[in-house]
Amino acid sequence: FDGASRVMDSNSDRARVNNNAITSNSASSSVHQQRDGLGHKHRYNFQLKPYNPEHKPPGQKDLVYVEPSPPFCEKNPKLGILG
Repeated sequence: FDGASRVMDSNSDRARVNNNAITSNSASSSVHQQRDGLGHKHRYNFQLKPYNPEHKPPGQKDLVYVEPSPPFCEKNPKLGILG
């Protein structure tokens, strides 16, 4: 774990579409996948973009999230948060 980066929501939708496409591929069900030298960086053919353009794009060891965590210290009966 190197750091946490909030990413734009549109990127997560694209990732979901790409994951579905990869899952439907018959080659993806194989236990041994072929390596074409691209590595994990280009595995899904997209780059996550930071929510704040002044931040660097997340790296391999960064934790990424789409939505900020709810404020658990504040009471919110709608979400079941006692405060």
